[in-house]
Amino acid sequence: MQKPETMVLSFSNDPELLREREAAIRNGGFGVISVSNETAARFEIEMGRCGVLLICYTIPPPISGELASLFRAELSGRTDCGRNERPTCKRR
Repeated sequence: MQKPETMVLSFSNDPELLREREAAIRNGGFGVISVSNETAARFEIEMGRCGVLLICYTIPPPISGELASLFRAELSGRTDCGRNERPTCKRR
């Protein structure tokens, strides 16, 4: 079982992005708990099993901000928060 410091809570409402991120995170040696709705994300944050929160760009800013604040409050002293920004593509 992974320690909370090496567990990532990944939140996206896009199933394909969620699967891709989970595979990439696991390949990096981390554990992952993937959730696709706000209620599940809140539950996992309150359980305190993850030391890293990754929020997809598909999540509206008010929700991602609220979850990040909850995460910081629940896990103060051992937290990392990140918001995955929408990728940009430039045409040549």
